[in-house]
Amino acid sequence: GSSEGVFQVNYKGNKFKTNPYEVLISKVNIGKNDSIIFHGFHQKLNIIGNDTVYSIIKNQSKSSIVNYDNNELVFHFSSLFYQDYFKNSYRYKLEGFDDNWSNWIYETKKNYTNIPEGDYIFKVQSKNIYGKLSQVSQYELKILPPWYRTIYAYIAYIILFILFVRLLIRINSKRLREANIKLENIVQERTAEIVEQKNEIEEKNKTITESIEYAKTIQEAILTSDEFFKKTFDDYFILYKPKDIVSGDFYWAYQSKDEKIFWVAADCTGHGVPGAFMTMIGNSLLNEIIIENEIQEVNLILDKLRESIISTLNKDIDLDSDERMRNGMDLSMCCLDKQSNTLYFSGANNPVFIIRDNELIEFKGDRQPIGLHKKMKPFSIHSIELQENDRIYTFSDGYADQMGGENEERFKISNLKKLIIKNHLKEMNEQKSIFSDTYLNWKGNVEQMDDVVLIGIKI
Repeated sequence: GSSEGVFQVNYKGNKFKTNPYEVLISKVNIGKNDSIIFHGFHQKLNIIGNDTVYSIIKNQSKSSIVNYDNNELVFHFSSLFYQDYFKNSYRYKLEGFDDNWSNWIYETKKNYTNIPEGDYIFKVQSKNIYGKLSQVSQYELKILPPWYRTIYAYIAYIILFILFVRLLIRINSKRLREANIKLENIVQERTAEIVEQKNEIEEKNKTITESIEYAKTIQEAILTSDEFFKKTFDDYFILYKPKDIVSGDFYWAYQSKDEKIFWVAADCTGHGVPGAFMTMIGNSLLNEIIIENEIQEVNLILDKLRESIISTLNKDIDLDSDERMRNGMDLSMCCLDKQSNTLYFSGANNPVFIIRDNELIEFKGDRQPIGLHKKMKPFSIHSIELQENDRIYTFSDGYADQMGGENEERFKISNLKKLIIKNHLKEMNEQKSIFSDTYLNWKGNVEQMDDVVLIGIKI
């Protein structure tokens, strides 16, 4: 007897071994506060002949929706097989949480705690004393996410984030406006200082430029005049192109009482103002050696010039310093003895070209500068018998070293030779224009690399 009424079991020949039976999920406890959902069932008695059969009328709910705060669940279940029912065993699985079925147990409930949000199906199956399996019963449930992971919460997060970003933008905009105002004030102050400094620099540059322009005037005055060359030579040209306002290249000429004509094309260390000082020193020393001391052998002149340059420029420089090695000049020195029509030549790194019968003859200088050198030796001398219409060319390395052309490469000494051979029959003034135009066209927009001096004389 029970609260449901009187029950009677009447079976013959172990009919339950073959008849199917079910396992019932009788109730589910939800939450920590014993919130219980009951899932009962009613049994109805039917008598068919001599057999007593029980049909089960179930009013069991098959699913639940559970708040995240109540995600502790206890499932109660029992088997509808009554022969030795205490020996019925069970296995279960919570799909979505358990990967596999549990082991067979005799306990008729299962407890789950801290189940994350999601959709789950609790399944349970029974096995009786004959090893027969019941049908699988299942219970579906949905664990809702916590409020802070709901769609409304995410919408709120987005709104709060947008408001936060707008607030940051407003704060930063205000800060930037204040910073810009402060920066504008600083810029105005700095601009005023820069303008003042600019004016000072421009004034100093103007003064310096005026000084250099005046130095140019002095340097040009020191250079041998065109009038001397016109009186001394029948036909000549001098191409002179300083890299800066003043030049580190210079030319010098002199005619002695016995009608010997000396001329020099020199390239001093450096260019600009330092080079210009070197040209003045070189000019002064040539006057002293040739005019005052009356030394006329060109090789001895270079020996004496080197000795004077070394003693003049290295007074206060350490003997082991590389600076001593950099002070000096390269040059070509020629002396024309008009009585014998003989040209005497000595060179420091620079050659002399003579064009005769459409052929270029090169006389090379010694491979040492006018200055300190690791292997110094006395300068050598070349004696050349000249003929009528010979052309003599002396020059610095500035022309051949100029970068330019389509590939921005050096002009090279080989191209200078070709240019001289091609144009040597023309008048010297015309040759000067050709050499100048060729140089400027080759250079194009490339910065001038070095000072240029090129002297051509026709015998």
